[in-house]
Amino acid sequence: MDVRNLNLVNRDTRVIPNYSVSKKEASIRLYFNREGKVLIIGRIDNNYIHWASFTNTDDKELNAAIFKYIADESIGFEMVSSERAILEFIKVPYDALDIWYRTELYRKREEGAGWETPFGHNYGKNAIELTASSFAYDVSKHLDVLLRRCRFREANGLYESVLDYCLCELSKDGGNVFYYECVVDLISMLQQEQYLILSDQEQIREKYFRFRKEVSRLYNQCQAASR
Repeated sequence: MDVRNLNLVNRDTRVIPNYSVSKKEASIRLYFNREGKVLIIGRIDNNYIHWASFTNTDDKELNAAIFKYIADESIGFEMVSSERAILEFIKVPYDALDIWYRTELYRKREEGAGWETPFGHNYGKNAIELTASSFAYDVSKHLDVLLRRCRFREANGLYESVLDYCLCELSKDGGNVFYYECVVDLISMLQQEQYLILSDQEQIREKYFRFRKEVSRLYNQCQAASR
């Protein structure tokens, strides 16, 4: 199978970049959902992507092939797109990804360096076959790691009251447009627990989702006032 056939960056979704792009600053963004699906995004920068595909987390052969293609610096871009354009094409609302867990791998900037990963170890630049296999293995296991963290953090439902407290604190802006700056430490702490968006407990998921929405409101309010 030609792995390029999985790429949703195609003639239907392509966009014309406003500037020259390359893989030098590339990263790989991963979105995981509770059903074992992973959306793999080959990012060029904050504006453009060159790869987007949906696979199962346990499809090691396919995910290894995708990594090899994305990470190969000798392969240029046939075309580029954006996350929003891809989702619009497949008729998925952009905010639908808010309930997926997001993480990222970064290509190191140092000459000859490999990739920084969220998996507890980095990848080397050479031995691409081995690196691709490591990527596929890590993707297959990462969802299980996240779900275990959820169960520990949930503490049999006791953590729900902590989320209630945090949501209450975030709602105390009382018209203070810069309140985001007052609760930035609380926000930072909870953002480290993004895995809660995958919780088996619906009320935990809903409250973490509300936390994200409240943070977005406070941040946008603060930014608007700063202009």
